[in-house]
Amino acid sequence: MKIEAKNIIYLPERIVGEDIHIVKEVQYENGLYKDNIKIIKDFKRPFWITKPIYRNYTEKKESEELSKVDKFMSTESNLYKNIARRLGERYIGMTNPRILKQSPYLYGTDVDSRTILKYMYMRKYNNFIAPNRYGVFDIEVNTLTNEIILISIVTAKKLKVAILKIFVKGIPDLENKINQQYAKYIPECEFKNTVDREYRIFDTQLEAIRWIFQSANYMDIDILAAWNIKYDIGEIVDYLESQNVNPAEIFHYDKIPKKYMYFNLKEAKSKKITEAGREIPVSPEEQWHVITTTSNYKLLDAMATHRYIRVGGATVPGGYGLDNILGHEGVAKKLKYDSNQGFKGIEWHMNMVANKPVEYIIYNIWDVMSMLVLDKKTKDIEVSLGLLAEVSHLDIFNSGPRRIVDALLFFYLSRGRVLGVKDPTEENNKILGLGGWVLTLRAHLMEDNGLRRTDAGDWIHTNIRTYVADADAVSSYPSNTRAANVSKDTTHREVVKISGLNRNDFILQNINLMYGRTNSIQYCRTMFKMPDFYTLYKEVS
Repeated sequence: MKIEAKNIIYLPERIVGEDIHIVKEVQYENGLYKDNIKIIKDFKRPFWITKPIYRNYTEKKESEELSKVDKFMSTESNLYKNIARRLGERYIGMTNPRILKQSPYLYGTDVDSRTILKYMYMRKYNNFIAPNRYGVFDIEVNTLTNEIILISIVTAKKLKVAILKIFVKGIPDLENKINQQYAKYIPECEFKNTVDREYRIFDTQLEAIRWIFQSANYMDIDILAAWNIKYDIGEIVDYLESQNVNPAEIFHYDKIPKKYMYFNLKEAKSKKITEAGREIPVSPEEQWHVITTTSNYKLLDAMATHRYIRVGGATVPGGYGLDNILGHEGVAKKLKYDSNQGFKGIEWHMNMVANKPVEYIIYNIWDVMSMLVLDKKTKDIEVSLGLLAEVSHLDIFNSGPRRIVDALLFFYLSRGRVLGVKDPTEENNKILGLGGWVLTLRAHLMEDNGLRRTDAGDWIHTNIRTYVADADAVSSYPSNTRAANVSKDTTHREVVKISGLNRNDFILQNINLMYGRTNSIQYCRTMFKMPDFYTLYKEVS
């Protein structure tokens, strides 16, 4: 028997009055799945503190020998209260993680209880990971009335469509018309004729929303995805709140005790601050929104998943709209109708809502079904997501460094050591700092090869170029941490400063250090005061 902790929901005491982990256990064998919901109260996770006799250092260590630390256990809810008790009198009464994590004697707390619990399952069942059963949903909104008029959800076996009554009012024999249009317009694919189709008409948006997401709890779904989920869930939550309905009631799985019913949408930041203090936007496909619900499935953004599974690779030309990604992968395209009558963008949607409701239903159905076709090729959600996450939970899937930290904890423990804790005060971890490393090259260093397009003559080079390129190491982080074995434990000597050398010169020269011969002459002259070519020529002449 093989069992995986497919999804772990953590609810702290401050939310439900108890420290609770809800585990969706998935048993998988010979292509057959069996699910179970397990409630774990007061799960104790470990943390480690240096024994008093060995507290003879002041700087953070990357790891420490297990023989030099004491191991303690705590619930996640009371973790920092218990850390303060164990660190000594100086910390008693403190519960602020930023303060406690500055202690050089604390170890193992950068990994949370969900990861530790997931690791325990993986160790017990030989690192078993079952393929994810996934579903896809999508909504359509009447932009004039802001009503959610359509919601479709599909899996490899079932298709359910919730339709707002006012949207199809007056259309006789609606289901038969939908089926006719379905047969005519849905492209041939392996799901077209195999899914069981069910269409329901509802008087209110609330009834439609409730039916779809309650149905999803019983559709054998591990991951329920949408393309740009922030929009779909955002519209749904806004509507529910306008009706004074708790979103948790809509998504809650009735096999989980009602007292633990919970919903939270944590939107990713749309802007970030660079090392130089500059504010730059974060593109939608790089925003990892975290949705926590007591449902039988994990809500996920398929667009961000597609991007982060390929993180470090080139971005897709044309952007991350569903239509462009489908075309880029060569699997399908969004539906186009011959009778679009020249409408584009939002006007096209408005025209379809007003004049072609049945065709618009088919359009919505193909949007979700095409995502099944996409994942059938890429295996992003079905396979890659679980394998790449390894021991980490999906809430941090977008963070390579955090996943490395998760893996490192258990790597060290298997070798008689325990992982240190990052000081949240980042400046304490910097030697030279990273500010100013991205520089504009000085004008005299630029190659004089710009386009010759001036009235004065074609012998004058401009600074206008047809093709430009940029290369940096940002996208390779943190992969280069693994590849180069970067670690304090593998560092023999670390440069803090070089007397007599300007800091800016040091930064500029070492940008290209890893590129071998690039600027090697200038590097040696600046860093080691070696002679230039003319001096060498005179000496050998």
